[in-house]
Amino acid sequence: MATARTITPESLDGHPFFGSFSRGERKALISAGVFNDYKASSHVFLQGDTGREMYVVVQGECEISISTKDGDEVLAILGPGDFFGEGSLLTGEPRSATVVATGASTLLALHPGSIDILREKEPVVLAAFFEKLLRVVFERLRTTNKRLAKR
Repeated sequence: MATARTITPESLDGHPFFGSFSRGERKALISAGVFNDYKASSHVFLQGDTGREMYVVVQGECEISISTKDGDEVLAILGPGDFFGEGSLLTGEPRSATVVATGASTLLALHPGSIDILREKEPVVLAAFFEKLLRVVFERLRTTNKRLAKR
């Protein structure tokens, strides 16, 4: 497995999230963020934590869960190309779920400063990035609506 230190725009060719961006666009995105390596069972963050970063799974898997009155409920297992934490990045609201790396994982963290850098230096890349985020967020909403309609 590559580590955060070995991630390059070229190493992301064909990646489910980054693959649709050109190498130059990938360079801008990864330069604006910070790569972090997580060991298996490491918490990325806990439900209710403050935080402004969002994360893109570069390698590995992360489990997303929420605490309910009946116990913890796993909402999703996310792998390469998936992202999470976008709500806190955009709104500053506390984390709505807990995220744990289920195995060795590398995540790209993007924070408000990352967005500012892209807005100033690479606005076209930022627009493409947000378009990608919106497509996925709306697909998640559609899936949730279908699941709730079946109840």
